[in-house]
Amino acid sequence: MKITQTRSLIAACGLSLFALPAAFAHDADDKIEKLDTNGDGQVSRAEHSAGARQMFTKLDANSDGVVTLAEFEAKKDAKHNDKSRDDGKKSPDRNNKKSASHWFSMLDQDGDGRITSVESDAVAEAKFAKWDTNRDGQLSEAEIEAGYKHAKKEKRD
Repeated sequence: MKITQTRSLIAACGLSLFALPAAFAHDADDKIEKLDTNGDGQVSRAEHSAGARQMFTKLDANSDGVVTLAEFEAKKDAKHNDKSRDDGKKSPDRNNKKSASHWFSMLDQDGDGRITSVESDAVAEAKFAKWDTNRDGQLSEAEIEAGYKHAKKEKRD
């Protein structure tokens, strides 16, 4: 059971921003631009945490302090549809629900079908710690890019 929880936590780290934001963004430049509130070109632990909380709040559509799979899927679907519109072409909905369900289960650390802010914060912190490879308390563009590449590889495996 401990190995399963560890694997789930590691896989969840592949989500963006705060764990949850990363699920919807795949570009290090874009992520830094969104999270780097002081404009220094890096993302601090505090900026990362604040971004994670902001995304959690956006996902929690009914503001009850919990994100359900339905809320998670709705946000992922909306993001998918926005991206399709931005590209000017209809992109296939290949496994969009399955993907949302997969990521949701990785974030739902206790398996109760709900993601709490505590779970979200824990995953965000674990992701930050894992991606901050030089342990300077900042995520550089290179560290974020490497983190995304690793997360994509984990998802395929």
